[in-house]
Amino acid sequence: MSTMPPLILLQTVETVVRCGSFKRAADELLVTPSAVSHRIKSVEQALAAPLFFRVGQGVEPSEHALLLAKSFAVARAELMRTWDEITASRNANGLRLCCMASFGDHFVLPNIEAFRRRFPDIELEFTNVRHGDAPTSRSHDLIIGVGEMPGGGWKIDELMDLDMHLIASPSAAAGLAARRVLDVPLIGYTVGTSYWTTVADELGYELPANAKILTFDSMASACSAAEHGLGVALAPTYIARRMAAEGRVVILGQRPIRTGLKYWFAVNRDLQALPVVAKLRRWIGDLLQREGE
Repeated sequence: MSTMPPLILLQTVETVVRCGSFKRAADELLVTPSAVSHRIKSVEQALAAPLFFRVGQGVEPSEHALLLAKSFAVARAELMRTWDEITASRNANGLRLCCMASFGDHFVLPNIEAFRRRFPDIELEFTNVRHGDAPTSRSHDLIIGVGEMPGGGWKIDELMDLDMHLIASPSAAAGLAARRVLDVPLIGYTVGTSYWTTVADELGYELPANAKILTFDSMASACSAAEHGLGVALAPTYIARRMAAEGRVVILGQRPIRTGLKYWFAVNRDLQALPVVAKLRRWIGDLLQREGE
């Protein structure tokens, strides 16, 4: 079996086929026409067959030359694709992940050291503003959000449902359960009066007409206020269960409130092929799986 010539010689064959002349190929390869001729002769000797026939001022490729040129072009395209993937992954600096604070506080922050080790090139930001309410000037590459999803230009995966539980401090919970009346301040985060009516109906509680509603700037502060006896609050199921397990609050009612909202993971479509994005998506999935166990 004969030894295949060096790749530089096969590149020369492909360039001559594409350019149609030794001179134009030499200009592209930054060598002299005589160097191109010498390279072609080396390949012809290895094949024991001609590769080009002179036609006027140019050359006509043989069947062997066409086959070699096609194979080299395919191999070069594959090499370029692999190179782009590698360099894109290495150049993931500046990827910006904006995470809804209610999700990040519970899932990401407790694992922040692992996150930094695995994703040193991803800049992490937390927000209490939903994507649909955020200023259009804000620019992120990755988003973990809830509710309204981004429009075109994003690849979106659903993460989990946003179900809620009504929580109260242990000292307040007993009286509320006995009276079946929500006669304490209703602590929420962008939750209106009509929604509290739905919550009361679903849990079998009476809602006074003059119920006082307190609106906090974040889910975490609303839950903390309920823990300290300032009223009742709606908390995502995963937060309510953790706080109840730690004895900090009591969950009122066994059935969760279905909001119809979902947490989702969105990635700019131009970046979805980056290996680091798939790695991050798997990492988030593992966090959620451990939470459900």
